[in-house]
Amino acid sequence: MNVALRTALPVPLWYQDAKKMALVKRTVAKDCNDDEFGIFVAVAQDLNLSPLRKQIYAFVFNKTDPEKRNMSLVVGIDGARSSAARTGNYRPDDQEPQWVFKDELKDPLANPHGIEKCTVGIFHRPTRSDPFERIVHTVYWEEFAPLVTRGDADAYEWVDTGEVWADSGKPKMKKKLREGATTSLRLDPNKEQWIRAGRNQIAKCAEMGALRKGWPEDMSRLVVEEETHRAAVIDAEYSELTPAELAAKGEEVARMDKIGGPSIFAAFDAAGTLERVEIGKFFDRVDAHTRNLKPEDVASFVVRNREALREFWGRAKSDALELKVILEKRSSAVTSAPDPDSGRDRAAGKAAPGPDTGAANFPLTGAAAEKLRADLMFDLAQLRTKSDFDTWERDAKPHIARLPAQMRSEVESEFDHRRANVR
Repeated sequence: MNVALRTALPVPLWYQDAKKMALVKRTVAKDCNDDEFGIFVAVAQDLNLSPLRKQIYAFVFNKTDPEKRNMSLVVGIDGARSSAARTGNYRPDDQEPQWVFKDELKDPLANPHGIEKCTVGIFHRPTRSDPFERIVHTVYWEEFAPLVTRGDADAYEWVDTGEVWADSGKPKMKKKLREGATTSLRLDPNKEQWIRAGRNQIAKCAEMGALRKGWPEDMSRLVVEEETHRAAVIDAEYSELTPAELAAKGEEVARMDKIGGPSIFAAFDAAGTLERVEIGKFFDRVDAHTRNLKPEDVASFVVRNREALREFWGRAKSDALELKVILEKRSSAVTSAPDPDSGRDRAAGKAAPGPDTGAANFPLTGAAAEKLRADLMFDLAQLRTKSDFDTWERDAKPHIARLPAQMRSEVESEFDHRRANVR
């Protein structure tokens, strides 16, 4: 075949390619049954959104309860905007989101900014011959913020349930509130973007509501991911990972099972001898080892096992943050909790700080550096307003500093280019 003719042939869309369809069913939509998958594909096709580009997901709630089972079609806010823009009847708003703040609502744990509500507008016209009209939608913090009743990190302890896992025979452990410890209403610590960028999160929920008003037939069944976070804290079957990430995690677990299960290698002696510790036992092993050490020995242990602790953070974020607090107290560290204004983090753990207290002191190389660069580039693609860019620049600075010079230059150039085009 002539090369020119071959390159002119149209590229099949993902839903016209059997291999891509199988890939989506196996990964992004792995939790769907056949009927749910059919709905997912039909809606994605109608809206011309690609799950392979992370524009649309299928989240299945209550997977193990047939009576309560429910699938939610979730889009990224950019996917929703793209769907509206393809109609030719959409125009982005020329005003910033309007937040209402009240001092009496400020709570460092549950509502750091004191947000009562947020209003976002978009422009819509019924047909291309009609003038654009502004549509607005208002949402309230208390309706969407993922609030949970929790204690501080050191308020819990791991206790043996007396049962064992059927597949491995290992004891089942559960986290229990220590006697005398108290709890309070706070933002779910697993949804760190709500803690660090609550204004941006609530604005996405408001914008999606406005898009539904303008395109009810297209978006009546869709939600943006931020709208699912409130449901996430009351639905035990909800996962912090997207379906695609869950599929990747499943493959990782299968590989790790072949070598005895997921583990972390750490050094518990001054000589640096590596010891393989199962993920489920890592917290208890480190806790027991450092309990009676001198503060300077605990500090040495943290430095010696910096990469192991960072890996633990990537695999078990909540437990790792709790362990971080414990180690900082035992090493007489100045700070005992992560800075809520440092770093950026989504459901997949983007550009998040490691267990060390000075991320910029530990430059990255190889695959770790490439992943951070990709995460930062992805973040940049989500920014829309001058306020977004200002906040991101401040939060991302310590993480950009960890990149090799060439990657750092690429991220900074992309940032300057995108910010220059903001109206």
